[in-house]
Formats: sequence, structure tokens, C-alpha cells
Amino acid sequence: MSKNFINTIHFVLILTTIIGCIVSLSSNNQKWLIPFLTIPMINIALIPYSYKAIRQDFFNPFLTIIASLTIGTVLRSFFIVSPLESPTKHLMLMGNNPSILSTGIIHIYFGIIFVTLGFLVCGNKKYHWENKSIFKAKFDRKKIIKLTITLSLVSLAAAFLYMKAMGLNLFTILASDNISSKRFLQLEEGGFSSLVYYRKLMDFSKFSLFLLLIFLLTNKSKKPDMLIILLMIMTGGLGIFFNFINSNRGAAGTTIITVFIIIYYVMGKIPKKVLLPGVAIVLALLITMTFLRRERSNRENVEREDPFTIVVGSLNFLGVGKASYIGENVPEKMDYQYGQTLILWCLAPIPRTLWKNKPEISIGRVIGEKIYEKRDENSKAGGVPPGLITELYMNFAIPGIIVGMFVFGFYIRKTYNSLYSMRAFSGVAILIYVLVVRDFIGIISGDLSRGVVDLLSTLIPLILFVKIVKK
Repeated sequence: MSKNFINTIHFVLILTTIIGCIVSLSSNNQKWLIPFLTIPMINIALIPYSYKAIRQDFFNPFLTIIASLTIGTVLRSFFIVSPLESPTKHLMLMGNNPSILSTGIIHIYFGIIFVTLGFLVCGNKKYHWENKSIFKAKFDRKKIIKLTITLSLVSLAAAFLYMKAMGLNLFTILASDNISSKRFLQLEEGGFSSLVYYRKLMDFSKFSLFLLLIFLLTNKSKKPDMLIILLMIMTGGLGIFFNFINSNRGAAGTTIITVFIIIYYVMGKIPKKVLLPGVAIVLALLITMTFLRRERSNRENVEREDPFTIVVGSLNFLGVGKASYIGENVPEKMDYQYGQTLILWCLAPIPRTLWKNKPEISIGRVIGEKIYEKRDENSKAGGVPPGLITELYMNFAIPGIIVGMFVFGFYIRKTYNSLYSMRAFSGVAILIYVLVVRDFIGIISGDLSRGVVDLLSTLIPLILFVKIVKK
């Protein structure tokens, strides 16, 4: 993006804010003042582009922050005060006046200011990973085919054990009232387990998909390798099907998007004949899985929901609604955590079936119980992941946001610099870079410990598989 283009965006955003605030103050609809005041957050997040601190990169981590901010804070603020409805809108502020949005907006302003500052202060610092053997790895065709078959069998075996533990079979899954449902195993003590180990093993097919894609794109042969392409279709289909039966809309869509981003980095562009069908598939998956989940929950007005309402009207991304409601109720309903939630990921390797009273790795469920008060001890859902900014506030109030977001901005820039510099010669670096940035999004909009678990459960198997298939 050129400097003139960025300056134009700055001007349009500032002008929109000024006009919107003036109109809101001069009318009887002053509730619109609050959402208009969120727009300058985008101006702040665009500062690295103004100073050319970010390369012309389609998928840099800061762009993902801007996207999450735009959807979850700016557009959602307008959605909250608008007459538009979604099945989750009542959960955003729990019936409170939209004026409490000011709490979340203040917290997010602090977060965006200091993550931007940390990103800029880092400058060109990077880790020196260029000589690491893993980033120089070239894939052996026979080894990658063998690994793909092995991982596909592991995924299928995990799916079989998962369905057996859940008391399911293919026929019950495909039943109209059961397909694409959230699934949990009820433990003897009354709690619930999502059988995360089986689910992680089911995801192994996706590692094969990404490794096959890198091999295909970096292979110098002029003829298309049809066996590799067929294996990609098989592993991609398995991965999306596993997400589909669990109604994991985000993971299914992210798999397809990740494929396109890898293509972009290796080829330097995404061909239109690949991009347009991909966008259509993502939207179809999102709408279909949402329809099936809500149909089963006997929700009304599904037909009237469009993709905009589904995305903006959800509780995902850098959500201003939950930042506001949680901020208003800490420490009244839930004490400050003083760093406890930031290290819960250390307990993740211990299965809940072995440690019945293991603390929740994701703080979202505890927030759902104590702050939102919308679940009981026998409920199997209802967690509210706070987002990184709000989680930092829950631990150390405003100082936690300032320090935590500065450190986060500094290290995402350092990681970005390190992996980006190797993308020209390393397919492995491209793959790790894309998957790391993807998990950064989860940390920004979810919770830190869950994000760290997702990141480690991606990197550790990936590095192992690369070592197995390299020449």
C-alpha cells in the first residue's frame, strides 16, 4: 500500500468520525456517538503502514489485528446500537445500556496504542534462524506420500475412537438433528470433556494437506503431480469433514484460507480461478454450518441472516461487547487473576479424564459462569473467550494492558521479521509463518493459554513431520 493510499484512508476515517460525531451530538440519537468514536482506532493501527514499518505483505500479523479490530470493535459497535439482530446479540451487553461500551473502548484504545508502539519499537530486530536445518529442508516425494497415508489412518482411527466415546456412528452424525452439533463427553462427576486429544489427532490430516501443498508448489516439474493432488483433496476433505461434524466453523474456513495464503506466498499471487471458488466454499461452509447448528437449537429467523450479520453479530474477533461487559464486572463478579490465566497452558498436557478437577485451560468457561451467569455446572457450553486485551485487564487492570500489549507487539514483529526474511528460499518458513500468524489471531480474539496450546500443538507436530519427510 502506497503512502498516498494510506493517507487517503486516514483522511476518510477521520472525516467520517468528525461528521458522525457532529450529527450524533446534534440529533436525538446520541447513542451513535460511541461507535463513531471507535473509528480512530483504525487510524492508530495503520501508523506502521504510514511509516513503512510493514512490508507490502498480504498476510502480516498486524493486518490480522486490524481486521479483528475492524470487525469485532468498530463494526460491532455500530451493530450493537443498531436495530439489527443476531442470536448472540443479547449476550454482548447482557441487556445493559450501550453506554457501557465506553469501558471496553477505553481498554481497547490502550491495547491498540501499545501493541502498535511495541511493533514500531522492535524495528528490524529478528531471530537468526537462517542456518537452522529445518528451514533448508526439501521434501522427498516417497516419504511425504507414506507420511500422508500414515497420518490419514491416524486421523481416521482418532475419529473412530472419538465417535465411539461420544456414542456416535456415521448414521447418527448425518441425522438432520445431529449433524454439525457441538459435542462434549459428560464425565461421571458431572463435568464435560471435549476429548481434545482425539480432536488434535483428527487434525493431523491437515498437516499432510499443507506439506503436500508446499511440495506441489515448490516442485520444479512442469507436469502436475496427480497423485499429490488427489492426496491433497483426500486430506483436505477429511479435515473439513471432521470440523463439520463438530460444527467448528472457524477451523473449516481457516483451513481453506490457509491453503490460499500459502499459494500466495509461494506463487506471489492467487489465481482468480482458484480464489473465487475458494471464497464461495468458505461462505457456503460458514452459512451451512451456522444454519445446521441453529436449526438444531430451534432458533428462528435463520433464513434472514446474511454473512455480514453472522460475522459481525457473533462473539468472535476483538469483541468490544465482551470487553465492555467483562470490564464492568471485574473485580465485582470475578477477582483479578494476577497472572494465573496467563500460565494455564502449562496444564494442557494432562488429560481431564485423568485429572477430574483440572482447572479450565480456557478462561472463557469461567467467565461464562461467573460474569455472564448464563451457565450452570451441568452445562456443556457457554464459554466467553475474553480476547487478549480484556484478559490482560482481568489480570493486572490497565497496567496489564499497557505492558502486555507492548510486549505482544514487540515479539510478533520480531517473529514476523525472522520468518518473512526466509520466505524467498524456504517453503517450510512460509508454512510456519502462515500457521503462526493464524494462531496469533486466536490469541487476539480468544484467550492466551488456549492460543499458546494451539500454537504449540501446531508447531511441534509440524517440525516433527518436516524432519520425517525431508530428503
